[in-house]
Amino acid sequence: GYVNTRSKLHLCCNEHGTEWKTTSYDKFMAGRSGCHLCKPTGYKTSRPGHIYIQKISGVCNAIKFGITNLSPEERMKQQQRKSILNHEMMFCWEFDDGYMAYLIENEIKRRFKGVVGVVPKEIMDDGFTETLPIEILPNFLKDVKSLCNEVRHGLLS
Repeated sequence: GYVNTRSKLHLCCNEHGTEWKTTSYDKFMAGRSGCHLCKPTGYKTSRPGHIYIQKISGVCNAIKFGITNLSPEERMKQQQRKSILNHEMMFCWEFDDGYMAYLIENEIKRRFKGVVGVVPKEIMDDGFTETLPIEILPNFLKDVKSLCNEVRHGLLS
């Protein structure tokens, strides 16, 4: 399916056998997409991890979701330093296997593909792509809690 440097690619890591889709050849070559086990920085699926949901408010109101190997509170402090918004932790779940939190985040991104990124990058540079409309918060919390239980019981992989 390769057409040009902006074509979506389906890739496989020779070392780990993991597969992933990247948005473009350009993003892959710039190091912004790749095997989650090979990344030298950022979230490590091989370590314990958390899925978290924040309510953000200020010049815009939204939901912020994400994963972290840090405590969710420490990650929120990091984000708030680069944000003009107020961040409030609404939910977090810790997994001994960080890959489980990674699965949940990917499922959220898949289910809400057309709605993510409601907060402009200029307002919240760190993590703006993992934002959703505030109006869906009650149902979103229920959905994420269900996903956590499904992953914990091996129903989502």
